[in-house]
Amino acid sequence: MTDWASPAEESDVPRPQPIDRAPRPAPVDERRARGPALAPRTPTELIDHAFGFLRRHPREVVTTSALFVVPFAVVVAYLQRNVLGGESFIDAFSGSDPSLFADGQTGSDSTLQVVSFIGPSIGLVYVAAALATMVAAERAGQVVDGSAAFVHALKATPALLISWVLVHVIEVVGLVLFVVPGVFAVIAFTVVAPVIGVERVGPLASMKRSNQLTSRRRGPVLGVILLSFFVELVVANALTLLPSFIAAVIGFDIGWIVLGVGSAVVSLITTPFVALVSVELYLDLRVRTEALDIEMRVPELFDTA
Repeated sequence: MTDWASPAEESDVPRPQPIDRAPRPAPVDERRARGPALAPRTPTELIDHAFGFLRRHPREVVTTSALFVVPFAVVVAYLQRNVLGGESFIDAFSGSDPSLFADGQTGSDSTLQVVSFIGPSIGLVYVAAALATMVAAERAGQVVDGSAAFVHALKATPALLISWVLVHVIEVVGLVLFVVPGVFAVIAFTVVAPVIGVERVGPLASMKRSNQLTSRRRGPVLGVILLSFFVELVVANALTLLPSFIAAVIGFDIGWIVLGVGSAVVSLITTPFVALVSVELYLDLRVRTEALDIEMRVPELFDTA
């Protein structure tokens, strides 16, 4: 895996062969093919590049993300089995048991709310760290290895969890006090997970690094965050409509299984998308503030070996 803290890759492009002895092109290894060249991107281009990576490496992205997000999706769906006492909306509105609505507001409601927030949020930082290593590998012309990215993210658990706690504490305190500091914190720490995944630093160093990268582009970063949130919201609502309707009709005591499957499918699309946007944003910030695109091209332009 490339050390992107100080990238200096040697070119793997073969020397030109004589015309009369030129070999036939070898089959392209899609896992090793380079992605789009590094360059400053607009917010819509960052969104498009996120979807582009997902299209180029669907198996690696989905399988790696599934290991982090599916367990949480299943747990959340299981905790919803007691909504309306496990009955369907038809039974609830039939008037046979008025306590059904009360039952839906008690029991495991608090646990459901906590797990519904914490689970996907933690899963997201793991997916972002794992996909960051995969995107970095693609841009360096290396093999995009989902299993290696998964292991790397697991090894970064202390940094990911500690930074997750610190970032959310700062965000909550800022939002509760004056709102604006909370929004500022969201912007400042939005690329913490990609920093951990690519640069392999600790929690405090990653937070400092994220703040450094975003400090000159607060407005554009906020625009990317809002745009990705809007796209995620539209996709998630569209995909969860059918499973939620089926579960409500057949009753949540059985329908939670349908919810679990639907939630897992939605998570396997939206979570990698949001993670990839943060990774593309991280690379864009490095291009704009550190000329990462030029740094990555230097070995290719001046390689005389």
